[in-house]
Amino acid sequence: AENSHYNSLQVGLHSQIKKDLTLQVAYTLSRSIDPATSFGGDLSNVSNPYDRAYDVGASFADRTHIGLVNFVYDLPIFRNNKNRLLHGTLGGWELSGIVVMETGLPLNINLGGAQGSNAIPNATNRPDLTGKISYPSQVTEWFDPSAFATPALGAWGTLGKGAVRGPGRDNW
Repeated sequence: AENSHYNSLQVGLHSQIKKDLTLQVAYTLSRSIDPATSFGGDLSNVSNPYDRAYDVGASFADRTHIGLVNFVYDLPIFRNNKNRLLHGTLGGWELSGIVVMETGLPLNINLGGAQGSNAIPNATNRPDLTGKISYPSQVTEWFDPSAFATPALGAWGTLGKGAVRGPGRDNW
């Protein structure tokens, strides 16, 4: 059986600022933890059959920070114009926008080759974490691979499940 844990702090504000501007702000700080080895909760493959806790870590759908801002601004141009044509065609327009910002999803960093499974069917090994994970944020290198090393032959890597995050999203 799989046990998942989800905790969050959710804060929101919705306000009418003056009479022309409506503003909404929302923020979620969350953490989701489970032992699944793939997106969707597949427990048929256990990475390390000698240690059930080896796969307990950030869920593959976990986003630590999610922020949202949206607004609607009622443009005052030609709002009170007596000319019906100007008022009907150029009056009553609104300007709106939405901003969504999210941290990246956890990545599953695995080893390939002979140590990829430590010669155990359906097992999956991860590298050793030898330094601090850094994110240069380049198109060709989202995280710095020099923080990882191949574990000793037959050993299981020390990198935790979901310890590396993919790129986040800023959508304006």
